[in-house]
Amino acid sequence: MVKFGFRLVATYYAVLVLGLPLSPILAAPARDSPGVHCQNAPYTQIIAGDMTPARKRGDVPAPLILCAPKSRTYITLTPGLPADTRQIRPVVINAYQQILNLTAPPHGDHIISSSSGWIFNTTVGAYSLRVQNAGMEYTPSWFFGWTRPVKAAPRHITYDVLAKALLALYTHLNERGWRQAHFEIWDAGREVGFATLGPEL
Repeated sequence: MVKFGFRLVATYYAVLVLGLPLSPILAAPARDSPGVHCQNAPYTQIIAGDMTPARKRGDVPAPLILCAPKSRTYITLTPGLPADTRQIRPVVINAYQQILNLTAPPHGDHIISSSSGWIFNTTVGAYSLRVQNAGMEYTPSWFFGWTRPVKAAPRHITYDVLAKALLALYTHLNERGWRQAHFEIWDAGREVGFATLGPEL
């Protein structure tokens, strides 16, 4: 039986459903940052991932690099099709609130784990936010959900990192207009996860 990688399925969904360009999505998983600059004010002169002021800002890379405030966490955002603010914004707000609840005392911050599929998945109305660790590939079972990973060299993401990534996402989309999106999540210069924001599967 032909085995399909989890990222291939995510790519198919992102390209055909979210209307995203193909090239940024096919990048190799679990990458290291090349020392790029944040593109969201007031962090445009900061090297993403280490909060070091840059002597000179280089060429603006694509996709957008958006840094979380006072953090080494940032996202590389590939915007998709425009979306109704009233429908898609509550998804991000709901996800952020879930994280606050899951990390409230006595739990605290911890690694997000799941035995199958997306490690974090929240839906409000017609839209969903889905998150997965970087480096994970799954074999899909069309009748019983997702099986165990066939290639597992993941870089795990924590709730705190995800919350900071969502804050960077929310701030940008709230200022520039809400859209469907695909984004990679980075912490301290290492890719730790990727996510899609779009129509419910």
